[in-house]
Amino acid sequence: MTGTSDPTWSTGGNFSGPSANTVLADTGAIENDGVIRVHMMASSDVTATVSTQHRDVTNTSTLQEHRDYMSANSPIQRVFTFTIAAGERVRVIMVAQVIGNVMVSLNSGRKDALG
Repeated sequence: MTGTSDPTWSTGGNFSGPSANTVLADTGAIENDGVIRVHMMASSDVTATVSTQHRDVTNTSTLQEHRDYMSANSPIQRVFTFTIAAGERVRVIMVAQVIGNVMVSLNSGRKDALG
């Protein structure tokens, strides 16, 4: 891996009543092969389940997945490190529909740039 990249921030904003499989945040396609660190922050005013997914180049298959179960008004944070190929991405989706508000943000960048 050569070079570094500045961290990027991604969010879909606040979702009111998101349905199952709604993409809440997505890094977009990563430009180069390498190791990235992703800081995921999520909050909801209702109990909710989200899935952080490492996706393939075509964005049709999940390579790795981690599910988080949030209690109402109890924000969570996770840090993941992924070995990524050019064109792959990390995204967070809703697992099941909720009647309430959910917001997820991703801060991501090359591991060597983030320390």
